[in-house]
Amino acid sequence: MNDSSLQVMQEALYDPTDNSVPKGYYRHRSGVIKKIPIPSRVRISNDPNNFAPLGTRTRFYPYGDEIVVKVDRFADEATCKACKGTGHSDSTCPTCGGNKGSWYDVHNNRDNRSTADRSAMTFRACPDCRAAQYGDPILRSTGRVPCKPCSGQGQALGESKIALSTDYEDQPTTGIVLAIGPLCKRIARGDRIMFARFCGQEYEYEGRKYRIMKENYPMGKIVGNDEVRVKDAAQVG
Repeated sequence: MNDSSLQVMQEALYDPTDNSVPKGYYRHRSGVIKKIPIPSRVRISNDPNNFAPLGTRTRFYPYGDEIVVKVDRFADEATCKACKGTGHSDSTCPTCGGNKGSWYDVHNNRDNRSTADRSAMTFRACPDCRAAQYGDPILRSTGRVPCKPCSGQGQALGESKIALSTDYEDQPTTGIVLAIGPLCKRIARGDRIMFARFCGQEYEYEGRKYRIMKENYPMGKIVGNDEVRVKDAAQVG
């Protein structure tokens, strides 16, 4: 709608029962049609994917100049190099034959035959192939022989066979922008950015970390797919 056609509409006499108003305009109580004011800084997004997941049926839409970043992940230096953090080797457990356990009858006799009637039998996890993955210290039967270098823990061990602490390890400070608020100007969805270690608010969903922060918090855009590890200046040396 141009200015001339709008002026014609403003000067026309309207039926009080006629509620037809062009999109982006509203009818003033005086009967004049006026344009809905939108702040010049506001950018209205029509991207249906401009959100971040908070749950299976829950989404987060940022306000203002906030952005949501899906934090990168990289292989941790404390991960066992022999098993790559799985806690086990590729060899099949000789006790359970890779089944992660065995079936026992009422007389406590092991019976893994495929033709056996298991309606009255119980399944017990194999104790000889129990291992834990890096980041998940709970021991579980894996059906594989536990890794000897890390004793099935999935973490690199020191000389005293104690898992190295990960409390002070470098954490990822890069990520992909998933969602942006309507006032964001310099950052776009899909940008890979670098940010300070403790900026914004962090939450986890399906094993991944997300950061909610202001648009001016990131220090810059990253081009490329290499891992980036940054230490605080106070820790360098």
